[in-house]
Amino acid sequence: MINQKVDPVVSSDPYLRVTFTFSPNEGSSQASTLNLRIPVWTHLDGATATINSQSLAIPAPGSFLSVNRKWSSGDKLSLQLPISLRTEAIQDDRHQYASIQAILYGPYLLAGHTSGAWNLAGSVDSLSDSITPIPASYNEQLVSFSQDSGNSTFVLTNSNQSITMEENPKSGTDACLQATFKIVFNDSTSSKVLGINDVIDKSVMLECFSAARKRQQPCRHKFCCR
Repeated sequence: MINQKVDPVVSSDPYLRVTFTFSPNEGSSQASTLNLRIPVWTHLDGATATINSQSLAIPAPGSFLSVNRKWSSGDKLSLQLPISLRTEAIQDDRHQYASIQAILYGPYLLAGHTSGAWNLAGSVDSLSDSITPIPASYNEQLVSFSQDSGNSTFVLTNSNQSITMEENPKSGTDACLQATFKIVFNDSTSSKVLGINDVIDKSVMLECFSAARKRQQPCRHKFCCR
């Protein structure tokens, strides 16, 4: 059995990291070959492959990495593949869509929200001029507040410009956005949150992340953390 784990991808770290953990059948004593295709959307500059921390040679994108060995329980094969912005023509035979390109980040199809023109300025070779990665530091001030009660968990939630306690929402839903806030310090000299201790005994405002995401007027609530 092979277990595959893919680390979450962020725009500030342009690598896809995949780990395969092996659990061979009991009594298996024969060597076997694992063939992993190196995707065409990556490149070799910065690409690495290791098995139990030992480096492997990586073939060109579009080729197969072949590993032949007698697999043991707990063997780990790890891949680090560089990713970048790219385009692909959409699969649509209608002539009015012949020039439309899909924008991808490595294997991931990107989606954009716009209320204006769909056209990006410049050529497909200059996507980085039109799409700016979000720095990892932007996540430092995003917080959620939860409290357990009995067998349930409740979170602080923005509900129609009011703060309420609601049941913990499912991951990836719009309700999660309503329960996410950005910490804004009233004191302009304090700008970085490294942990919860950084806001204790400080007067802060919680800005509703969902409003900022939709470019609405900022929704802010004033608090003093104790």
